[in-house]
Parts: sequence; C-alpha cells; structure tokens
Amino acid sequence: MFRRALATAGLCLALAPPSLAAPDLALVLCGNDNSLATNTLPAGTPSLGVVGFTGFAGEGTVAGNRYYVCVSGADHVIVFDLATLAPLDTLETGPGTNPYAAAVDGAGNVFVSLLLTGEVVRFDATGSETGRVPVGVSPQGILLHEGRLWVANTGFRFSDFGYDPGSVHVLDPATLAATDTVATGLNPQWLAAAPGEVHAICTGDYFSVFGEADVIGTAGPSLDATIPLGGSPGFLAVESGVAYTTDYFGGIYAYDVATRGVLYDAGAPLLFGGSGYSRLTGDGDGHLYVTLYDDDLLAVLETA
Repeated sequence: MFRRALATAGLCLALAPPSLAAPDLALVLCGNDNSLATNTLPAGTPSLGVVGFTGFAGEGTVAGNRYYVCVSGADHVIVFDLATLAPLDTLETGPGTNPYAAAVDGAGNVFVSLLLTGEVVRFDATGSETGRVPVGVSPQGILLHEGRLWVANTGFRFSDFGYDPGSVHVLDPATLAATDTVATGLNPQWLAAAPGEVHAICTGDYFSVFGEADVIGTAGPSLDATIPLGGSPGFLAVESGVAYTTDYFGGIYAYDVATRGVLYDAGAPLLFGGSGYSRLTGDGDGHLYVTLYDDDLLAVLETA
C-alpha cells in the first residue's frame, strides 16, 4: 500500500513508504481555496477541506512518515504526521522568502528552496534552522540525488518579468557549500533523478523560447544532452524508464530516459481528456498520476 501526495495549483504528487494499516490515499493541495483534500484510491472517495492553510500551499513532499507542505504565502513549511495528518511542526523560512519546494534526507534534514530570496535553507530533524545559502535567481525544484543537493534556478526576474539564463546549482548537503553550477536552457523549473543523471525540464518563456529537457550527468556534473519538446512543459516525473512532463495547455510530453527518443511532444502530445495538465508522479509500479487543475480531477494512467 502507498499513500500518495498531490497538490493542486502546483498539483504535486509524491510517494510514501508502504503501510499495511493505511489505504492508498491521495493528498491534494488545493490552491484555489488553500486547503488539503484527500481521496482514497482507486475508489475515489473524497474528503474536502481536511486542513486549511493561511497562505498558498504550493508543494507537498512525502518523506518517511511525514508530509511537508511549503506554504509560500505564509513563509513557512508545515510538517504533518502522514498517518493522521496532524501537524507536528512549523518551519519558519523568514518574511518574504516564499518557500517553494522541499527535499528531505534520511536523517530528517529538510532543504527548502526560497523563490523570492534566491536561497536554500536547511532545518534539522528537530525543526531548528541549521544554515542557509544563496543559490541562483528564483529557485524552484530541489532534489537530493547521489549524495548531492540539486537546485533548479529558473532565472525569473520579478522586477521586469524577464529571465536570466537558467542553471542548476549543486550543493554539498552536509556543508551547503556550492560544488558546481551547470548552465541549462531557459527557465528550468523541476528536476527528476535517474541513475547517474539529473533531468531538468526547461519551460522557456512561454512565447518565444519553448520547452526542452536537459540531462545532466552527475559524474561531471555536465550537461550531457538536450531533448527538444516544444510547448511550455513544467512538471516532471520518471516512471518505468520514461520521463513524463506536463504542459498546462498541451497535455503530456514524454521521452525514453535511456535512448533520449521523444515519444510525445508539442506536435503530438498525449491527451486523454480534461484540461489544465499539472503535477504528476509515478508510483514505481507502472502507474502515472496526473492532476487536471481546470477540472479538479486526478487521472491515473497505466504506462504500459
């Protein structure tokens, strides 16, 4: 059994460890009313307004027996008990920081990207802040992979709504020292792990520069491949050897992780009805979960 976490507006999904006591459960962060809803799988029994937030809840992360919700509008991360959804702690990131996404290591250290201040902040398992460090402009996606912390710097400038060049910052999670910076395409928003690689979805600027997937080899690290996809893809998940990414207006694009061969792109996307294709994840068992923001729905696909 799995408990699966999703979030609307960001519509995010993550996987928790198996539990024989709990049913398969989707945790859905609803951006329009700042609440947490749950939905049993596959029966689809919803419970709405399970938790209310004082600000926009944009990204949820499951790690161990806890669920971490970045509440960007309130500048904190709320830690929930995954089994009961009772709040356990609140991690304050500071005024005007806009916590965007979180990654958690095996020791319970929590790393949070701060969109408005261009930083990453770290908390230990007790909830105490243990450091913060500048990364790049408007960081979003954050990933722990192969002993390093990877941070997607979108380059978005709030001053004029333009973009600086995109990059992925690489940090030592123990010291928060920067070890490398890898230049990417424009507006890298989200990251996903594969053996020996980090995949970054570069959304572009939505009107003149269009989407691509950048493959970063972890050994260098270095940019090893660029896969043109077109459109404006955003979220990213790897399932059964295929990388899937959603375009809010264009459906799902996909490519083979090993061969880099494109399976679906802006010219021929995967569409199955509904609109507002947003956050997605795989369960490691051949299923892809996709949130449809415009329709308040979660779609479950068999990748085979």
